[in-house]
Amino acid sequence: MLENKIYLTEEGYKQYCEEIEKIETEILKNTDYKVQAISEAPGDGWHDNFAYEDACRNENMLQKRLEQLLKQKGKIELIDSKVSDQSLVNIGDVIKLEFMYDDGDSEVEEIRLTGNWKVSLDDLRQEISLNSPLGRAIYLQKLGSIVSYSVNGKNICVHILDK
Repeated sequence: MLENKIYLTEEGYKQYCEEIEKIETEILKNTDYKVQAISEAPGDGWHDNFAYEDACRNENMLQKRLEQLLKQKGKIELIDSKVSDQSLVNIGDVIKLEFMYDDGDSEVEEIRLTGNWKVSLDDLRQEISLNSPLGRAIYLQKLGSIVSYSVNGKNICVHILDK
């Protein structure tokens, strides 16, 4: 069920829409740059015009990114970040996790589960998206549970210690 959807909070959806607007603005700026590159070039304006070629590559990149985002829009489902059961892992919670690896090694980390479109890299505590394999594994699980998820074909077990 979780695999086909992209779960976002209202704030996450707002970030998603802002990302689309940002790309659309960049496409418009890039179009202006292309027109300027053609008008300033001698001859027919587009042969051997490196600024124009660079703008065309940039436009293709931006268009592909915009297409990806628009395709994902149909998969987005808004979630309520308010769950009354405090024994469950929820959006916004800071959770202490023990990662247990196949070689017997383990490590304990604190993460914040987020329903945002992009995770914050500025926060001192690592943010994990609900849409990541780890986020999907721990979301709405009881404290004390042991869950597993897979990344690059490796299975990782996680003990949800505390929040």
